[in-house]
Amino acid sequence: MKLIPILSVALCAAFVHGQELCIDNEQLLVASDQGSLALFGIHVDIDGQTLVVGASDNSSTVFNGGAVYVFADIGGGWSETNILESSDLDVSDFVGYSVAIDGDTVIAGAWGDDGADSQAGAAYIFERDFGGVDAWGQRAKLVAPDADANDLLGFDVSVSGDTAAVSAVLDNDAVLDQGSVYLFQRNGGTGDWEFLVRLLAPDPIADAQFGSGVALDGDTLVIGAFGDNEAGTFGGAAYVFERDLGGADAWGLRKKLTADNAATNDQTNDQFGFEVAIDQDRIVVGAIKRDLGGVFSGSAYLFERDEGGVDGWGQVHEFIASDAHNGQQFGNTVAVSGDRVVVGALRSDSPEDQSGAAYVYAVDEFGVWSEQLILLGETPEIGDLFGSSVAIDGDGVLIGARIDTQSGVDGGSAMVIELSTDCTEPCEADLAEPFGVLNLQDVFAYLALFNAQDPAADLAAPFGVLNLQDVFAYLALFNAGCPE
Repeated sequence: MKLIPILSVALCAAFVHGQELCIDNEQLLVASDQGSLALFGIHVDIDGQTLVVGASDNSSTVFNGGAVYVFADIGGGWSETNILESSDLDVSDFVGYSVAIDGDTVIAGAWGDDGADSQAGAAYIFERDFGGVDAWGQRAKLVAPDADANDLLGFDVSVSGDTAAVSAVLDNDAVLDQGSVYLFQRNGGTGDWEFLVRLLAPDPIADAQFGSGVALDGDTLVIGAFGDNEAGTFGGAAYVFERDLGGADAWGLRKKLTADNAATNDQTNDQFGFEVAIDQDRIVVGAIKRDLGGVFSGSAYLFERDEGGVDGWGQVHEFIASDAHNGQQFGNTVAVSGDRVVVGALRSDSPEDQSGAAYVYAVDEFGVWSEQLILLGETPEIGDLFGSSVAIDGDGVLIGARIDTQSGVDGGSAMVIELSTDCTEPCEADLAEPFGVLNLQDVFAYLALFNAQDPAADLAAPFGVLNLQDVFAYLALFNAGCPE
């Protein structure tokens, strides 16, 4: 169903200041053993030539046990290489509800795991070559040392180097459903994973759901709490923690982020912090129920480390979909890599009801951010939820569509897209060597196509019939020259 995930109106979108971003190629991914109700694509991540796709409701082994699929690009496209299941997989574990990859490490959240208590949750670490070459064997099961029922540990996960962050979004410490995040560290000597620290919001409130989104990059950790009420009831917030701030391995709070909206400070029910992403000095935060472009249309905010001073983490931009509409939930998932940001809008109605979309943004040399591409299916279907999850690494973009019917009802799919800045338009009149120069050889080449009744010579209405109008159309292209 989905082969060209872009709007038919444009393959490339120009930057405000003349740069371009377009699609080089794309590939649809489905699970090799996929059936109905798998939710393949509920969460995705990509790192270089390896990507992972979560299928939290996959039932190939046990009902709703879940699985994670590993794909590699070894030339000639992406191929599935491994299916990862936990060693103690059980009914309704929902392994793969959240996934992340960094180098040779994959982490998968399983908020339904009952090992420590009913739905206390867990997360699993898989490592490349553990148990054999490219085996992606299970290295560890991560559980909270103080686990309680219904904590939902594994709701979101992130990994960077030897550190993993796992959220327990309904953890009750001081108040109901305030949420928490657990950090685990890989022992450099043994390779074992050990509990490091539990992080809580310094200003906990009921239903804050601290940990609704987590994103870790090096020594910086971002934690979303979409139920925080500092900027209005369920206005939301995000917290930036740093390693060694306040002491060795202390993971101290650097700043609490809320949206800086010029029009109003009331962000009631915006749910800022629903999802978060970080890459080096940039943080993106989704606010899925922001009403700027329509009721619950959503938005996403960009913060930079030194904006407003060293480690100021000030807001520099708010992303709004160019086709924003009611209920779009733009910002349900976000990703950032270098100078590019991708934002999902899983309930976008263009062109079908809740078919979904993802938006690609980039910044130019003047610091101006602009929408470059709207990614969607070639033949979107109602309720696909394309944009359920997004990830980006350099030129590679990965988008999940968890309800796509490509391989059964609600089986799900993912699309991997390669971006390019080489967006030179083809010169339709340049038909013969030497290419790049228009001369009589190109005219003779066109006339040869015309005389052979080749459809490639059909350039003017009425299409399907070759006549002098087609010749005149070619000559007009020839006289116009090639685009620079």
